[in-house]
Amino acid sequence: MRTRFSTLLALATAFCLAVTAVLAVSGEIRGIVVDRSGTPLPGVTVVVRNDALGVPERGGVTDTRGTFRIIGLPAGPGYRLRASMPTYAATEFADLTVPDGGAFNQDVVLRPASELKETVKVEGKADVVDTDTVATSTSFSSEFISGLPVLGRDYQDILSLAPGVTDVNNTGNPNIHGARDTDVLTLVDGVNTTDPFSGYYGQQLNIESIQEIEVITSGSRAEFSRAQGGFVNILTKSGGNDFKGSAKFYIRTNRLDGDGAGTDDPELVGGLGSASFSDLRFTDLYPYLSLSGPILHDKLWYIVSGEYVQVETPVDAITQAYVVGTHGYRAFGKSTWQINTANKLALSLTVDRTQDDNQGLSSVVPIESGYTFKRGGPTYTLRESAVFSPTMFLDSAVSWFDNNFQQRATSNPDTNGNGVLYVDDVPALGGNADGFLQGRERDPGEDYDRDRRYDVFEDYNFDGVLAALEDLDKDGRLTPAVGCEGAEHEDVNCNGTFDFEDDLNHNGTADPFEDTGIPCALSLQCPDGVIPGTRGNGRLDSEDANGNGQLDVVGTSGLTPFPFWNDANGDGQKEPSEYRTPLAPDLDFTRDVSGRYSGPYPYESDDNRTRLTFKEDLSLFVGEFGGSHDLKIGGSFEKEGYEGTLWQRSSLRIPRPRTASRTLGGSAPTTPSAVTAILGIPRSVDAESTGKNFGVYIQDTWKPIANLTVGLGLRLDVEDLSSFGYTYFEPSAERAHYNNLMEVTGIDLSHDDVNAERQGLCRDPIYGGSCVGIPPSLAVLYSAIRTQAPKRLTRHNSQVEILGAHLSSALGTDTDINDLIALGYNIRQREPLEIQ
Repeated sequence: MRTRFSTLLALATAFCLAVTAVLAVSGEIRGIVVDRSGTPLPGVTVVVRNDALGVPERGGVTDTRGTFRIIGLPAGPGYRLRASMPTYAATEFADLTVPDGGAFNQDVVLRPASELKETVKVEGKADVVDTDTVATSTSFSSEFISGLPVLGRDYQDILSLAPGVTDVNNTGNPNIHGARDTDVLTLVDGVNTTDPFSGYYGQQLNIESIQEIEVITSGSRAEFSRAQGGFVNILTKSGGNDFKGSAKFYIRTNRLDGDGAGTDDPELVGGLGSASFSDLRFTDLYPYLSLSGPILHDKLWYIVSGEYVQVETPVDAITQAYVVGTHGYRAFGKSTWQINTANKLALSLTVDRTQDDNQGLSSVVPIESGYTFKRGGPTYTLRESAVFSPTMFLDSAVSWFDNNFQQRATSNPDTNGNGVLYVDDVPALGGNADGFLQGRERDPGEDYDRDRRYDVFEDYNFDGVLAALEDLDKDGRLTPAVGCEGAEHEDVNCNGTFDFEDDLNHNGTADPFEDTGIPCALSLQCPDGVIPGTRGNGRLDSEDANGNGQLDVVGTSGLTPFPFWNDANGDGQKEPSEYRTPLAPDLDFTRDVSGRYSGPYPYESDDNRTRLTFKEDLSLFVGEFGGSHDLKIGGSFEKEGYEGTLWQRSSLRIPRPRTASRTLGGSAPTTPSAVTAILGIPRSVDAESTGKNFGVYIQDTWKPIANLTVGLGLRLDVEDLSSFGYTYFEPSAERAHYNNLMEVTGIDLSHDDVNAERQGLCRDPIYGGSCVGIPPSLAVLYSAIRTQAPKRLTRHNSQVEILGAHLSSALGTDTDINDLIALGYNIRQREPLEIQ
């Protein structure tokens, strides 16, 4: 990962300077004051306050048309409005709720004081029809959410309750009115928290820290951008003058009934339900704690909340039963400072971290072949609001979003524990140091054929045939020329004899003509024709490293497949637990002929996804210009980044014989090649992308008359994207898809590359559909195309067997067998293999 120092420095500077971005987390209360005959009353004093949210008295005076407007109010419930004027009875409204980024309209009727001797208190209610907006949206308050019978503690579970919103695959990424699930933008306190790489949700929040969720499904204003489906606007809670605490604990566990995950109806699983399904143990836990209150009364407030999440879901995959687990935490903190009556500053931190275990499993993928997925990180947001006058208000914020995503194999890929996965950078073990991982560069371990015994030289009569007394390891086959196993095996060249550099002139020194290296004909272990490290080192080398006069396999064990054997049970049988067994090669991610997988998952990744956001939003009210105008002018800048590293290890596939469709006139099954394709893959791949988005907008809510509203808006967005990376590509898998399509259509039933060109041309309708009796008018065209056109123009992917430099499709020579042994496969099985 590259350092992000410059980005962090820019963020710190932005925080210090408080140069901030748009954040529509403030609203307003407005209306008109009239007498009982409907005549507007100018000069009426209107005051609002909210003790719970720490909003001191703030007010204004109605104009000549009787209208009032109080801006810059934090969104939330609990507001009280009081209207008073000499000779009139004061009227007070309670429980007003200021919407996020919107206005609460409250008209007031004042009556003469002679008619009423006390203040009139009524409950304020919002207008049924708000003519100031045409957006179609649904809002969910914290009180409404707390009463929902929703299974889970994710805010995404609430979104699908809005009309037109669905999440059919339960991923937490809904689609709105049929748009893609990546076309939904999530804003938390007005700041974009969508994943900049995937377009899905990027931050988890606990429901208890949310004050309101607004889902905008259509008709959004010009201030919203970068989404075609809709917007999710989340408003978090804030502290106030009242100290509050909340603690909740949710639990769901099999221990309540002791029946585990129960049993499946036999009709659902065809009588093949896993017997261990009822033995699974699982527990869901959701402990939550929240505290809020004042640090300085009417000046400084705080709120902190935290939640631990443990979700364990039992799964019966018929062939196995397992528990998919999710563990993590979600924390939120916010501090709000009322600098003066006109300025407020708020700093918030949202952190989440989630780990999903037992991913990628199925009836053919066991637990040890799955992977773990981790995600999460912090989002810092600094906000500032300033009221310049009763008609001018500025909202500002800066935000830093930084999430980390990881994917790791459930099982350690280094299954033999020797700290080696590939030997690409170890020429002595066959690596070519080209930066690509070939199948032959896998960690060989010591047990090349995986029979749990050391193979030693056996062909003492050099006739190439296994004699009765030569089968030292009792495996029924002759150890081939490269088959001697063991990192400490002194018979490196596997010829059964002591090999050494001789002091031909008996002068006691290694002369250049003597220091030529110990001969070795093994292409893998000895690419230079000598045992590595023995040529030109200034000494006379010998295979007898410990100088005890014998070729040892391990230490001073001697030349034996069963070093240090101790017949513990006295049965005379050499069992692996009774002697030192060779270190096995690392296991591959393998698919056998039945389609089942084994071994560690081969794909891993680690990346960071970031977003630096600056926004500004200026609200301006113009009362006399062909009616009233609510103007909003704003700009935003977002710099997004992705930096990731991908790892892939080779996987092993034992293919089934290819078959042609008999229903379409195909031929009998063909015989697969014994070994296909060793494909080199990069050791690791770094990918990165950056995006810069700049947007400006202006929108006007024009009211030419009191009951008519006209909305006008214009927005300009400029986006600059750049990326660099690599995508793994598996030709064999792509070819398999093509073959399946050809068999279904019946167009191409043979996998004969020799006739592929002719068949493709003859089947193409443009040439008449047959090569027999081609019209003379097309003969010249057909001949030219057949000669000049590449095969790919008529057959999208030719069937080509990609053979490794040391592999053959016949397994008929010693070199083929020896190389496969060196790669770590048991040749006795003689199974067709495909290495990716």
